[in-house]
Amino acid sequence: MDEYNVGTNKVVIREDRIVHITVIGEQDDAIAQGFLDFHEKAHNIVGGKIRYLIDINQTGKASPMARRVYKQLGEMETTERVALYGAHPLAKLVGNMVLSTFARNEAKFFNDEKSALQWIRRENT
Repeated sequence: MDEYNVGTNKVVIREDRIVHITVIGEQDDAIAQGFLDFHEKAHNIVGGKIRYLIDINQTGKASPMARRVYKQLGEMETTERVALYGAHPLAKLVGNMVLSTFARNEAKFFNDEKSALQWIRRENT
């Protein structure tokens, strides 16, 4: 597994084309741009469409640009699926708010990592 940092966030590239992100703290414009840059790199590393597994238990406020970028990343042709998870009340609020902006069905929110990982690994939903 390869590990990276994008701003304050921890990113691990796992097997099965899964990019596991632990979102930590506030998400500003620079971090959002970092994720746009990292997406292309991750796509080249995994060799196919990316499955994002995103832990938002430690998330903070996101700038308006960051919210737009994260929506854009979720809807790219090179993104296969997005599973957000978090048990913290703020995580649930943020997760549902983010997913409500997505124009695709391949994104879901879960309370825990295990459920999110099971769903994201399914070949057919």
